[in-house]
Amino acid sequence: MAYRFKIFGDGILLRKRELSIKGIEYLQKYCKENNITAYKLSKVSGVSNTYCYKLLRGKMSNPSISTINRISMALGLNISDFLK
Repeated sequence: MAYRFKIFGDGILLRKRELSIKGIEYLQKYCKENNITAYKLSKVSGVSNTYCYKLLRGKMSNPSISTINRISMALGLNISDFLK
């Protein structure tokens, strides 16, 4: 698998796959703890409801870095939060 790298404004350099796995797990946990549904997530982030539903249910295994970045910005989180 070829890895693509992305550098974010805060100097974080990530491989796409690394972000996807950790980012999805963090997003699921964050949304569950804060009672954020796929519908609410889609409304604040501009990502489709179907896509958000699949992310939160673990049926989307490889979202793009830009999608994770859009979601993190909409939730007021730093993308580095997705790597904790």
